[in-house]
This record gives sequence, structure tokens and C-alpha cells, in this order.
Amino acid sequence: SALDKDPTVPDYHNNLGLALMNQGRYVEAMVYFDETIGLNPDLPQPYLCMGRSYSALGKTIEAQHWFKLAIEKDKEGNFWHAIWMLGKEYMKHADWNMAYEYLDQARVKAEKKNVHDPHLYIDLALTHYGMDQYHSAWKEICNVHTLGYDADPGFVAKVRKALKDQGIDPDAEDAEARKAQRGSEEEQSKPD
Repeated sequence: SALDKDPTVPDYHNNLGLALMNQGRYVEAMVYFDETIGLNPDLPQPYLCMGRSYSALGKTIEAQHWFKLAIEKDKEGNFWHAIWMLGKEYMKHADWNMAYEYLDQARVKAEKKNVHDPHLYIDLALTHYGMDQYHSAWKEICNVHTLGYDADPGFVAKVRKALKDQGIDPDAEDAEARKAQRGSEEEQSKPD
């Protein structure tokens, strides 16, 4: 293996850990992530992988710790998904305010990199729903649809019902917004 040829290359250790993690062998994988950190403690990847392993094992506190370390080590700010994963750990325990704080940071960083992941918007919708912010949840569902994906129909129905219970028809509002959008586009295209 590459590791046998040169055991001093951190990526070889990390990649072997990733292969084990992808097989569901999390505890074994963590040994290689730990070795990677020993070879180069400044790389954010092995910290992220440790967090993912602990998360898969259902160990939220440990997962949060490792995700925070990955974010700290990420000097270039490329690891928006570490922030997302940290938010997901808070979602697991219905800590919606903390979940939103991290998910929103992840969204901002991802969008700066021109990344629009529908799964992130779905998590934001779920978090808004958890905070009883049904309008915001609906907006995130619309973002998912705009990207060409579908949110879980059962969840969409729950958000629609919550809004209708408040006297708001989200489908009518969407139709009005589209009509207003078309009107402003037509207005802009008229010659002076």
C-alpha cells in the first residue's frame, strides 16, 4: 500500500481511515485519523473525520468537539461542511437555536463558494420548523425546489398545515410572488 511505501505522508493515513470509515469501521478508522494528526496537527481533514466517526457512533459531545477543532484548524475557511455537521449534531437533540446558528454560518460560507446544497436547505427548513418559524421553513423548502430537488412530502405538508393554521396560504403567496416577479421583469424589458 501507499502507507507501506512512505508512512510519513499524512494523506495516506487519512485516506486509509476514510476507507475504513466508509466501511462502517469507525473505531479502526479513528486510529488512522489520530496518526494523521500526529504527523500534521494543522490539517483540518482528520479532525473532521474524527467528528464524523463519533457522530456515526452516536457520540454527539465527542463529535461536536472534533467538528469544532476542524473548524478551528481550517485557516482558509473551506470547511463549511464541518460547520454544517456541527449544526446537525445540535439538530439531533432538538437544540434548534444552536443548530440554526451553525447551519446559517455553513450556508453563508457555502454560498460564498457558490455551493448550493439542497440537503443544507432542508436541514435549515427542519430547524426553522423546530423553532416554530413556519414562513422561514417554507422559504427554505422553496430554495430546495428552486434547485430542482424535492423535500420530504410529509414535511412539506406539515409546514403547509402550520402556515394554514395561522391563516396563511403559502401556495397563494407563492403564486402572488411569481406574478409580481413576472410583472417587474416585464416592466424592466419595456423600451423607454
